[in-house]
Amino acid sequence: MIQLNKYIYFKLQQQTQVCFIILNFIIYSSQKIQLKYNNYQKNKQIQFLKNRRAYEEFVIKQLQQNEDLTEDNYYLSITWARDYTTYLQDNKPSPGPFDNQCLLIGNYNLKQNIILQQHYVLISSSIMYIIYNLYGGGPIIKQQNQITQSLTQHANSDSEQKQQQHFQNRSLYKYSIQPIGLQNTSNYCYMNSCIQCLFSIEQLNKYFYQKDYMKSSSEYKYKKKFQFCLDYNSLLKQFNQKTLDLNQQSQYINPIEFKKNSKNKFNPSEQHDAQEYLLFVLGEIQDELNYVLPQKYPTEFKDSQSAYDFYIQYHPSIVDQLFCGQLISEVQCNKCEHVSCAYDPFLDLSLSIDDKNLQNIDQCLENFFKAEQIDGNYKCEKCNKISKPQKKIRIGKTPQILVLHLKRFKMFPYKKKINSNISYSHILDIKRYCSLQNNQNQVNYKLFSIISHSGGVEYGHYVSFNKRKDKWYFCDDENIKKLLAVIGTMKFKYQESKGYIGDLIPEDKKQQKDQNDKLQTLVDQIDYAALDKFFFPFYGFHVICAGLLIFHVNFKI
Repeated sequence: MIQLNKYIYFKLQQQTQVCFIILNFIIYSSQKIQLKYNNYQKNKQIQFLKNRRAYEEFVIKQLQQNEDLTEDNYYLSITWARDYTTYLQDNKPSPGPFDNQCLLIGNYNLKQNIILQQHYVLISSSIMYIIYNLYGGGPIIKQQNQITQSLTQHANSDSEQKQQQHFQNRSLYKYSIQPIGLQNTSNYCYMNSCIQCLFSIEQLNKYFYQKDYMKSSSEYKYKKKFQFCLDYNSLLKQFNQKTLDLNQQSQYINPIEFKKNSKNKFNPSEQHDAQEYLLFVLGEIQDELNYVLPQKYPTEFKDSQSAYDFYIQYHPSIVDQLFCGQLISEVQCNKCEHVSCAYDPFLDLSLSIDDKNLQNIDQCLENFFKAEQIDGNYKCEKCNKISKPQKKIRIGKTPQILVLHLKRFKMFPYKKKINSNISYSHILDIKRYCSLQNNQNQVNYKLFSIISHSGGVEYGHYVSFNKRKDKWYFCDDENIKKLLAVIGTMKFKYQESKGYIGDLIPEDKKQQKDQNDKLQTLVDQIDYAALDKFFFPFYGFHVICAGLLIFHVNFKI
């Protein structure tokens, strides 16, 4: 009996083990089936997303190619547009709902200082319809046809005249600093190039070297405490203390304070745009030297001069005195011929170059200032009638330093670099783009600085070309190379396989031959610092008395 019980127990134990094995097999099989199903669903979802990306890309491309020029345009935040582009092209996560709140003050008013391709892009109503239905978001902001007058941002003519007299009575030549290399420990080539350009401006060097920003006193309140002003003065002293030997390329300076105070907006581990950084530095100096506007101030002005006069009262900074110009937007009603004007400041002019017919700087400026038809329901503020007037933009006040920015990079809907060949001259005349009210003595400029970028959309390297004490220098982070300027002999072209920007030729390549065959000999032999492709280059120009591009009437670069 006992042995029978043991036998039964043994059999039950065996059966239990078999059941456990079968159960584990079932669990394992079900898990495997579930895993396969999950992988199937995941692959199906991935394939769906790939197909959706491809479909969205195709639809938007087709819509852009067949866009109706009379169609209404809508604002879209550049941040979301970039995320969307990355999502389409790089298989990144969905950008989620778009957020245009950053473009508005409160819930209704569009910010006045936002810039196309820097803060927002314009898209057609068809593309907005697709984006809104697929992703949602808001607010939806339609481009307004009603032109409203805005606060101008420029110095008045009396102050400008005093400033010119101030420069005429003092020699600025001694404030032209021989260039010294700047250390690049990460991705700071954009910063170094901008600093080299700024240090090529003698008025700025004089202003910060003498600490003129500490001498100003006012009943008004400043926007910010001094930070970049102190950084500029400190770096200027380091430049003056260094003796540059062009044969010793190990001598350089580390602009550590600029890096420290820029890192919140310019991550050192990422690459950035030089034009964006230049405007950032100028904007920070503006905020440190300008006054807070009163709670109540005029938003409409009878003419360019009155807007100009109001501006200087609260914007006395050296940046505004040198860089800030004024654009006048004129819209004339084709019913009653009433002209509505808006006065807006600018620190640079961003020129589109995506038209293949644009081959030089003058053509780019012509394209920028050409009259454009206002479509939609524009209502005249005088006769209250609906019309389709033309909008004209002219320069109301010319800056002492004119910065031209060529827009070679587009983020939306695709990352794209425009490699068009654009030629330039060292001398530029902008008289035909100025309003009749403008001071016609300040329309001629001479080139003194160039920033260029070699490489592609995702990566690259910035260098700068700067004129100091009548000599041109090639500045590449720690390395400085003296160049020879052969005026009026070569045109600047992008994608140049050999040669230098414009008329800049290394001095050690200069041949002792007659002037007639010198140029061709040099062009054949140059192979140093070839800049084949460029991205976001911009040009610094200085106002002179009767010309265009580099310096003012009575001082020398």
